[in-house]
Amino acid sequence: MDAFVCFHPPALCELFMPFNKSVLVLASVNLELARENPPRWRAWLRNLRAIAADRRNVVAANNRYDVEYVRSLARSLATDLYFLVRLLLLTDD
Repeated sequence: MDAFVCFHPPALCELFMPFNKSVLVLASVNLELARENPPRWRAWLRNLRAIAADRRNVVAANNRYDVEYVRSLARSLATDLYFLVRLLLLTDD
């Protein structure tokens, strides 16, 4: 296994952090889903920032609104998934 992909809810990505593999976080729903209480929410945002800081990982969203939503809450570099998928299709053999 080379990487983990998680999207519903994105907070499940925390489970894969100890494996030291690449992680693709797709914010397809609100980031706070499954992390509604304040301590767990703060811990998830810290972990999301750590995931985003690692060059092996990608934090993505499926539309421009969600990109800005992730950036505003997590202060991370979210990528518009449309461009990620398009890039993968263009490089497919």
